[in-house]
Amino acid sequence: MREPAAFAAIFNPAGEILLVHLSYDQHQWSMPGGGIDPGESPAEAVIREVREETGLEAEVEALYGVYWRRDIDGLLFAFRCRVTGGVLAPDGREIVEAGYFPVDVLPRPITNGTLMRITDARANGPVTVKVLERLEYLR
Repeated sequence: MREPAAFAAIFNPAGEILLVHLSYDQHQWSMPGGGIDPGESPAEAVIREVREETGLEAEVEALYGVYWRRDIDGLLFAFRCRVTGGVLAPDGREIVEAGYFPVDVLPRPITNGTLMRITDARANGPVTVKVLERLEYLR
């Protein structure tokens, strides 16, 4: 089993979502996030990952999704978060750029899993639990 991961859905006042452009994994755009370290809660991990990848301080508002990726035997937690401080500045190693994008005009490549998490975050409903059979890169 792959280590569990946590991702953040952060929207600005205009309703745009914060995405990061990865320097690895087919250089896709994704939500800030990553692996949960041993002894770390999913909520602690997502706050750390947002800080490391974007330079922003954030706090968790709510867990909105739990996703099982069958192709990698991986568990992902998705949180709605809000920015509490910091300055948007990608780390330059893992993240080559970051920015807010209108949800109907998202950059490519992006995965079907990221699109699913964005859609679920926008729904602002109760926690959803879903299975993603395999990841697809959308160009």
